[in-house]
Amino acid sequence: MAMLLASALVGILRGLIREAMSLAIWVMALWCAARFDAQVADLFSNTLRDPLWRLWAARLALFVGVLFAGSVLAWIVSYFVRRSVITGTDRTLGMLFGLARGVVLAGILVLALELGGFAAEPWWRESKLIPYAAAVAAELRDMAQLQLAEQNGARL
Repeated sequence: MAMLLASALVGILRGLIREAMSLAIWVMALWCAARFDAQVADLFSNTLRDPLWRLWAARLALFVGVLFAGSVLAWIVSYFVRRSVITGTDRTLGMLFGLARGVVLAGILVLALELGGFAAEPWWRESKLIPYAAAVAAELRDMAQLQLAEQNGARL
């Protein structure tokens, strides 16, 4: 419950536009680090001898660089949003986004705790909130299994 409230509060404080941009920036940073690592790794050939170290240095540089550039862009956009007439709507939608994020995080937490063997604990079975998060966890598990099956089918 605290996770949901904290996530909703962050959503209110940051607003939907900032929250959505933040998510997009993280996805873009991960994608760029995975997509362009080999090209950027060549830039480290004079400083790092091991190709694996060059690859990881490139990934880190790309990831941090995209996060930094995206953060500057997000700050500029949120600066103008805060001075516009949509501030209230942005914050309300940010709260809803935060609640949705909190629900997904609760599902991921339940998945992790299930893998850790906590589902057999008495406090787990007596919990009033875990059944709700477990339903989300089951949906996430099904979605992940479907995605893995599709990826494995495409590789055949």
